[in-house]
Amino acid sequence: MAIIMSPYLKKKIKLEKVLKILVVHDLCEVYSGDTWAWKSKKHKEGKHDKEKNGMKKLLKLLPERQSKEIYALWDEYGKAKTFEAKFAKSMDKIEAKIQHNEGDLKHWNKKEKVFNLVHGEDWCKFDEFIHAFWKLSRDEGALKVKTNKHF
Repeated sequence: MAIIMSPYLKKKIKLEKVLKILVVHDLCEVYSGDTWAWKSKKHKEGKHDKEKNGMKKLLKLLPERQSKEIYALWDEYGKAKTFEAKFAKSMDKIEAKIQHNEGDLKHWNKKEKVFNLVHGEDWCKFDEFIHAFWKLSRDEGALKVKTNKHF
């Protein structure tokens, strides 16, 4: 999706860097486990520390040069200060929303039906095109919940 969306961004990006960020940003979950975005704040406590420890444990297995590069990419994603990191984060949020939209409603719990309508918007406001695409995915999810139909 990042490859398809990148030409429409207001700013030119380093696409290879974005793709690397997208590949490495969840590697830490091999050890830390995944935290569902719709879960409570209490459930998410210590998430960053668990993920950081998971990433460090994983990177010990690699040569130092690779380890440093992957950690820097992972950290850049987490801080989301660069345009590339913001774009990667927006793609991650929108991709999750699209997966929800494609899934059967019987697998959604009540919290997800509300959460999916708002999740990730703040990460998508950095670029007009990306924000408009996020809104389309939100609207598709809202229509699905309202009509109980898969589109």
